[in-house]
Amino acid sequence: MHHRTLPLLRRLASIPAIASFAVAPLAGATPPPAAPGDVEGMRAATDAAYVAGPTLAKGLGLRVAWQSRMPIAGKATLQAVETVGDAILAVDTSNQICRIRPEDGSVVWTAAVGNPIDLFLGVFGVDVPAAQGKIYAVFSTELFVLEASSGSVLTRQPLAKLPATRPLVVGPVFIYGTAAGHIVAHHCIVGHEFRANSLDGRIAGAPLPVGDRFIVASAGGDVACLNSKGINRYWDTKLYAGVRAAPAVTEGTAFVAGLDQYLWAFDIRSGKPVWRHFFSSPLVDAPIAEGDAVLQRVPDVGVVCFAARPEGKPDGEIRWTAPAVSGGHVGTIDGGVAFWNAAEHRLSLVDPARGTVRTVSLPQASGIFDVTTGPLEGTIFAFASDGRIVRLDPRTPVAAAKP
Repeated sequence: MHHRTLPLLRRLASIPAIASFAVAPLAGATPPPAAPGDVEGMRAATDAAYVAGPTLAKGLGLRVAWQSRMPIAGKATLQAVETVGDAILAVDTSNQICRIRPEDGSVVWTAAVGNPIDLFLGVFGVDVPAAQGKIYAVFSTELFVLEASSGSVLTRQPLAKLPATRPLVVGPVFIYGTAAGHIVAHHCIVGHEFRANSLDGRIAGAPLPVGDRFIVASAGGDVACLNSKGINRYWDTKLYAGVRAAPAVTEGTAFVAGLDQYLWAFDIRSGKPVWRHFFSSPLVDAPIAEGDAVLQRVPDVGVVCFAARPEGKPDGEIRWTAPAVSGGHVGTIDGGVAFWNAAEHRLSLVDPARGTVRTVSLPQASGIFDVTTGPLEGTIFAFASDGRIVRLDPRTPVAAAKP
């Protein structure tokens, strides 16, 4: 090597490395720079660099904390962002999982888990001593146990009955439904199934927790309340037709939308109907519990809001009806019940008190995730299929979650 080259190499080596995952807008997402002094142009350029920019975030009562990018393998795309405690986990369509640091969006580790053709059903923490420091990733054939600090795969647990729903985690037990109508309790420490029950037909949505119980419904029209430990039934009933979507719970009442065209309200303790309301179309969307009310999306009608426990009204009590909104329910954003339409990149916010609808366009986003529990409660993640993830925090901080 030429003797004049060595000093230059030493100077280059002394320069601190630049982080690959910075808070600044990411390369490839930035439009041409605005002219000097063009404030509006600079604001537009900044907004366009983010999946959800500062101006849009402000309009939703949020602020941009950072934007990062998950390293995606091959032709895969980012399919989900979830949290386990303060760990942020991003998952792509090849079922690679990436842990992201909540403070600055930097990547902690990536791990290739699961078969790329398996369905991803969620990542979870387990609140028992033997499971601390681990992350549990559930797919349609296996449960993977990962070391939280490194992403190393510690164990792989085959699932004897293949899950068709996201599981409910109760202590060390994962409770899930199958396409054949089974309700399975899989013990993640022992590593195998230890309890099961069954309903008529495919289980409609994840088991819904209510204290030491959970509610499930099925495509055969069964609705049941079971014990979370023994998977034994407290009560069950049969609707006039099947159920396609998960139930909802509020005010001691379980709500079930049926293909029999009824929205049903059941008392959780007794299983007796509190009220039911008949519509002109089968109900295919899940009811949404919101405080002392329940919202139901009805074909050719729109979103209908009912009082959860009306007095002396066996047909239910309608509070308001709003125009139809499309997309899946993703939580509560800026005080509105949020629906995300991924195909149209549109967020619809329904005011739960009045039924007014506000729509927001996020042309670069492919998904929205609202954190409802844990240390990151109140945070919203918007992400794009190319791996970009933006963290949006509430402008008014949410009170710290109770242990």
